[in-house]
Amino acid sequence: MTRLFTRIASLNHARRAVLASALLLILASVVAACGGGVPSNGVATVDDEVITKEEYNHWLTAAAKGQAAQAPGGAASVPDSPEFKKCIASKKKTPVPKGTRKPKDADWKKQCE
Repeated sequence: MTRLFTRIASLNHARRAVLASALLLILASVVAACGGGVPSNGVATVDDEVITKEEYNHWLTAAAKGQAAQAPGGAASVPDSPEFKKCIASKKKTPVPKGTRKPKDADWKKQCE
């Protein structure tokens, strides 16, 4: 084992970088090949049961509505990253307290992230 480490240490920087890149590529290929347990209409598999996109969207919407019900005047919005257009539009509908400046889109986006 020490021979291997001695040999790797004696390689120049460029060769070590190429060797490391090759090992990472092989590792990524092995990890990618192990996947494939989720069909195209699913988002996850839990205990061999597929969670479909339709079920996921249903429960995501239900959670958003439940969260909105806790905030007075809050509208339900499902996260729509990376732009968060729906979330920003929903937050713009909420009233701004008097005496405070109206937030900009960037401020709303930070709250949505």
